[in-house]
Amino acid sequence: MLKIKRFALCVRGAAACVVACVLAAGCKDLVTRDGPSGASPGGLDLLFKVPVDRADNAFVPATDGQRLYADVNRRIEAFDLSTGARLWSYLRPLGGPSSLVARDGRVFFAGDTAVALDAASGRELWRHVLPSPAGLGESAGDSDAYYVGMKDHRVYALRATDGALLWSRDLGPDWPFGGVVRGMTVSGDTVYAAVEHDTGINGYIGTGDLFALDRRTGAVHWVFRNGDGTRLDIYQSAGRVAGRLLLLTANWENEYIALDRLTGTEVWRAHGEDPYFGMDEAPEVQGDRAYFASQDQYAYALDLATGRRLWRARVASGASNVAPCGSRLLVQDLGLSVVDLGSGRMLGRAYDSSTNESLHTDFVVVGNRAYVFGITHLYGFECPT
Repeated sequence: MLKIKRFALCVRGAAACVVACVLAAGCKDLVTRDGPSGASPGGLDLLFKVPVDRADNAFVPATDGQRLYADVNRRIEAFDLSTGARLWSYLRPLGGPSSLVARDGRVFFAGDTAVALDAASGRELWRHVLPSPAGLGESAGDSDAYYVGMKDHRVYALRATDGALLWSRDLGPDWPFGGVVRGMTVSGDTVYAAVEHDTGINGYIGTGDLFALDRRTGAVHWVFRNGDGTRLDIYQSAGRVAGRLLLLTANWENEYIALDRLTGTEVWRAHGEDPYFGMDEAPEVQGDRAYFASQDQYAYALDLATGRRLWRARVASGASNVAPCGSRLLVQDLGLSVVDLGSGRMLGRAYDSSTNESLHTDFVVVGNRAYVFGITHLYGFECPT
């Protein structure tokens, strides 16, 4: 996608009203351009292909390793990881989830209201009405708290057990043009908030401001600013922790940034091709490599320590999400492109518009299995190791 207009955060999703059209264990079909049967692109096995009502309106899939969760047509749904069968459904409040966070037996999400559900049953545990919408970014959580960033550049830490407010922090009280928290990441004693800071009216220019906050108090440890405010150098997703590094995507500029997350200093910066948008999320990490893809129709592997490009693979169209799975890199480019993780060799493609299907969510990976939603089905794949 060329830079014709400003790109809004694309949040990813999952399924609704699942019809149990599940393939029996031990009878795994192979993935092809036409779906099950025939030769397999990239050697993936199709575990299941489950029809889902309004799968085209599914977003933000997540997992705790026990179940798959997603927002489907304003319902938070839980699915079985082995069969794709729907386990429970919860009608969420208006406002849309910022993302789903699943851990410690709870599923958290936030739009106009932050909510915690019991992960096994879908029963509501608590809700907390927010002062500003939180549906424009990714939230995060740990055993103590659920961390939510809002449209008015504020962050809330809500107690995981009952939703009580532990602390709040306004990250831009003196910003004349405002800003939006696009993503939260928690690691150790630090919460990282990636903020789109508008420096001009209507948000036509801005900086990406990354705040490192104390997890227990919200105190600011350091701030890293991307850009000088004369262009649109914004963040539109949460950072990803990789050892001492925090990886970020400056979506508008198709740039990928690695920070020392203890000091807030830049370690390296990588670029996709101009003049295209970057990926909707921070690069994925496996071992000593980072992987990303962008609207420039390429997938990339970088050396994690230096940002040096190791390979570049042409995919079928502009890409939004990637996922290492076994020995493969899965690329969501409105279909499924499968790339060899080590060499970058293109191995195959499936599930695109030529088959009346199109993948449109992020991948969820558990071990060597990957899950993704198309416009009509929920898919589960097994990747070769």
